[in-house]
Amino acid sequence: MENVLVIGSNGFVGNALCRHLYEIGYHVVGAYHRNTEHLFASIDHLGIADALNKTIYDTVFITSAYIPKKDQTIQRDSLYNANVNLIERICTSLPSAKIILCSSVSVYDPSKNVLTEKSRLAPTTEYGISKLWGEKVVAKHPSFAIVRFSSIYGKGMNANTFLPQIIKSGQSSNKITLYGDGSRKQNYIFIKDAVSYLVGAAKYSGNGVFLATQSLSYSNKEVAGLLKTIHSNIAIEYKGIDKSPSYFYDNKLSRSQLGIFDEVLFVDGLKTCV
Repeated sequence: MENVLVIGSNGFVGNALCRHLYEIGYHVVGAYHRNTEHLFASIDHLGIADALNKTIYDTVFITSAYIPKKDQTIQRDSLYNANVNLIERICTSLPSAKIILCSSVSVYDPSKNVLTEKSRLAPTTEYGISKLWGEKVVAKHPSFAIVRFSSIYGKGMNANTFLPQIIKSGQSSNKITLYGDGSRKQNYIFIKDAVSYLVGAAKYSGNGVFLATQSLSYSNKEVAGLLKTIHSNIAIEYKGIDKSPSYFYDNKLSRSQLGIFDEVLFVDGLKTCV
């Protein structure tokens, strides 16, 4: 993959991926939609239309997506245009490239069981449906890899998600508020590890679907406790009810296929965010 296109280069994952690929010696071009404030300055960037007019790429990473914000009305046109229609345009415009899609564990049927690469696909949210639709588009391409991520975290992550919100609360008010009893468990993967999965998927000799998660899931209470070890003066309080399900994953197959066996410890990753 000597010539690489990263679509979504202004985003959290896209920026980190551009940096890593540049540092290990690839010729990298970034493609952005509208915003440019987080572009990695050491490489060239093009608007998405201009980027798709070139056919020089060996590998194309699709890191862009429309992710609805919590408690806001979903813009269905945006959901379709970003998560489905754009992917169709990319696959049609670049038939000779290997397409690597950043997908999501939201494509799975929520289950109390441990989820694997082979688990049932039955998304329960419109976002999850759009991601699965995008996967089906990519799977028709001659050369592809689909990487399903749990929550990706690290410096520069989406400020509206759980981790940055409780970090900000702990720093500004020395207090973290959790819903319910804090027992709901989620899975987080550090941005450095997420990039490793994407590069591994690109280098994989055939087509494939991979699950990119950390070995362990952590309860909200455990996450708050880890933050308290970093800032001991933080108080933890509980309120209301949390009916959201917990999630657990086993991605030994993906790790074996891609040769990924090490991961950043969650507490060490959190320290970089604080």
